[in-house]
Amino acid sequence: MTIERIKKRHVGWIAGLAVCSLVIVSLGFDGFWASSSQWPPRNPELRVCGIGAWGRLWYEPSSIEIPPDRIQFQSFSVKKTQWYVAGLSSSSLMDSLHSCGLTAEQIRDLLSTMSPAPDKIGRLLNPSGELILSLSDPVRRKLYGMLGKYAPNDMCTWPFRFSGDAPEDWLKEGTVDSPVMDLVKSLIYHEGKCQMFSDLNFVLERYPSAAVYSTLFSVLSRQSTLVAHVRVLPEDDADALASYWGVPHRETEVRTLMKTLQGTDICRDVPVSMLLPGFARDRIYRYWHEGDPEFASCHYTAMNFLNERADGRFTNLTEVAQTLATDYVEVRQDFKLGDVILLMKNEAEAIHSCNYVAGGIVFTRNGGSFAQPWMLTTLDALVDFYSYPEAVKVKVMRRRDLLGTTPDIAQLSFGNPAPE
Repeated sequence: MTIERIKKRHVGWIAGLAVCSLVIVSLGFDGFWASSSQWPPRNPELRVCGIGAWGRLWYEPSSIEIPPDRIQFQSFSVKKTQWYVAGLSSSSLMDSLHSCGLTAEQIRDLLSTMSPAPDKIGRLLNPSGELILSLSDPVRRKLYGMLGKYAPNDMCTWPFRFSGDAPEDWLKEGTVDSPVMDLVKSLIYHEGKCQMFSDLNFVLERYPSAAVYSTLFSVLSRQSTLVAHVRVLPEDDADALASYWGVPHRETEVRTLMKTLQGTDICRDVPVSMLLPGFARDRIYRYWHEGDPEFASCHYTAMNFLNERADGRFTNLTEVAQTLATDYVEVRQDFKLGDVILLMKNEAEAIHSCNYVAGGIVFTRNGGSFAQPWMLTTLDALVDFYSYPEAVKVKVMRRRDLLGTTPDIAQLSFGNPAPE
């Protein structure tokens, strides 16, 4: 099954953006920023990716937060914290809990709360507030990682996550009462350079308020992102830049843009968001797009990245796997704009997919629900983000028509996306 070619003129407006700042504003972009010709920049707040086929790339760390009007819940209710386990004998369960770091007393108290689960297969553990609060960071990480293997423990399987070490980078002071925020901070645990939080139900048990829920959900849904730019100098090779950023059929428009920038008296920084193909350009730093299905998963996003308009076939995971098997080939170096990056749970199952942009930066949507934005981040940060509870491996695929070789047929399956 081949991927429909994109018409060359679908993005001719890019060149117009460089000429008319009024058009830039009307389309909702911030425009181009003037800067000195110095390279690399000396501002300590800026991260330099260096010079590559993409040009001179740099970025600023930032964060993105869901708008309040996108937080949807029909009626507020508090769910008691319960942990589901299945397939373990009592002795095996005790051993698993002990391997997570729980003391003999904690294990005894926890097992005393055990009751049959509604599915008549598993069992429910009803931890006390004292136990939840007593867990240290490494114990909580191991315990919730073990519990996250069971789908009913959705908050352990899909915790709130934020790339960064300090709670202050994630949580906004003053948004909720200090006691609530202090409780949240005490329940954060870490995996690599990623902060995690799985105890929203427990916090709401103590502070049962729709307002607290709405505010906490907004704050905890914040994600670390970045804003990237390409610095264009008069001496840069506009043809080379067009060759990289013009994939798959936008070289003429990008070349016109670059040459227009080079015709000014000062160098220019062009936002990477404006160099992306239409699908990604229309969605970056947004939470919802009217042209997408209700659940626009990461796989749907990755397969549509190089398109100007969304292809609805990629809502079907079987279609995604078949297209990757027939129309893509694995590449191991010299990654290019639009390459599909698969984060592999094992040799055959991908739990996340995203797209390579440039200089180690990727375009991603970490799930398909209304609470997930389309954004930029680094590949390293994304690997940390998904290496829980088990590490993932990276596999990179490129469209065959952009490589000129015939791929080996690879059988892939895809894990279920994060729930809404």
